[in-house]
Amino acid sequence: MSKYRKRKGSIRKAHEVELNSLIRAVNYGYGTDENFYGLGTLKHHIDGGNLVTTMVDDSDCLQTVDGYSLPLRVDVTVSTCGGELRLYYLMGALLFNHIHEVNGKKPFLCSDVISGVGALFSDKPNIPSNKFVDISWVLETDYVEVYVDGELYYRQENMPYMTALRQTPDIGKLLAPVRISAANDSTITIQSLTVTELPSCNKSAHEALVALEKNTPRHVYEVDTTTMTKWNCTNISYADGCMNITAEPHDDGIYTGMNSERWFNGAVKIDLRAKTNGGLCIFYHYGALLLNRGQNSDELFILDITNSKEHGYSAGGWLPADEFVDIEWIIGHDVMAVKVNGELRHVGDSYDYIGTLASNPDYELCAPVRVNATFGSTVTVESLRVTEL
Repeated sequence: MSKYRKRKGSIRKAHEVELNSLIRAVNYGYGTDENFYGLGTLKHHIDGGNLVTTMVDDSDCLQTVDGYSLPLRVDVTVSTCGGELRLYYLMGALLFNHIHEVNGKKPFLCSDVISGVGALFSDKPNIPSNKFVDISWVLETDYVEVYVDGELYYRQENMPYMTALRQTPDIGKLLAPVRISAANDSTITIQSLTVTELPSCNKSAHEALVALEKNTPRHVYEVDTTTMTKWNCTNISYADGCMNITAEPHDDGIYTGMNSERWFNGAVKIDLRAKTNGGLCIFYHYGALLLNRGQNSDELFILDITNSKEHGYSAGGWLPADEFVDIEWIIGHDVMAVKVNGELRHVGDSYDYIGTLASNPDYELCAPVRVNATFGSTVTVESLRVTEL
C-alpha cells in the first residue's frame, strides 16, 4: 500500500462544495420521476456543520449543483454506520460496504464513468463504522485510483472511458455533477466534499513537459516594463515599481497591449507576475493566452502560436481578483503548458504550431511578448521574464 500524495502542480481548479447546497436527485437507472417506483426514502439534515443522510433503499442521492469535467478528483471526509456508502460521477460509481456479500464479506464496487460497467472486489477492507475517513476518487486520463486515509485502496487502467477520451476528446468537455448517498438502511455523515478538476493532458504531453523543464535554456531575459511600447492602447501608468494597463470597456484585449522592446526567438517560456481585477492576456507571435476571459472566468483560452486557431478549455483560467500571481506560459517545440502559482493548469501536445515546427525547421518563430487587460479591467505587472528554450 502506498501513501497518496497530491501531485505537485496538477490542478485546473478546486471546488469546495457547500454541504447545504447539495440537492436531492434520483439515481440513474430509476428514471426521472421519484414516484414512478414509489421511491424517495432519502432523508438528510445538517448537524453541527456536518451533513447527515439516511436512506432505506438505493433510490435517491444528493448531488452538487455544479457540473465538473474529466479528468478530476473527488475528496470526501465521511463516516458511515457500517452500511453502504456510494459516490457517483456520470455513469460511474464507487460502492463501499456493498450489501450483497461475497465470500462472507461486504465487497467494494468500482464502475466505469462512461459505460457503467463495473466489478465487485471482496478482497478490500470495509470502511470502518462510526469513524471519519478521507476518501479520494481520482479519475485520470489513463488510470483510476481510490485512496482511503491516504492509502492506495484500488487502481485500474484501460477502462472504457479512457479509450473514449482518446478517441473523442470532446468527452472531456462534458460537465456532470458529483453525487453521494447512503443506501440500504445506511446512514452516512459528510464532513467535507471537494471536487478538483485536473489538467487535461495525455501521458506523452506530460513526459514532454518534464523533459523540457530539465533542459538548459538558451537565454533568459528580464524585461524592463518601462521600456515596453504601447500597441493600440493609451491607458498606461506606473506606480510602486509596477506597470498598470487599463483596457477600454469594449476592448477584448486581443488587438491592444504593451509590447516588449526585444523580440524573442524560437520556443519560449514567459513568466509574468501580475494581478488583475478582470481579464488578462499574454501574446506571442500569432498566439495568445487569455485568463479570466469575458463572462466565463473559469475558461482557459488559447490561440495557436502560428495560425491563431482557438482552443477553449472549460476550467483552468480562473485568477483571484486583485492578488499577485505567478503565471508561466511554456511554448515548447513539442508541448505547451500553463501554470499559475506553480500549479499546472493545462498541458497539451496537439497544437498546430507543433506540427508546423516539426515539418518546417526553418519556420521563423520570432516576436515580442505583449501583455494586456480586457473589457475595462486593470492588469498590474510587477515583473516579466522571457526564457528562450
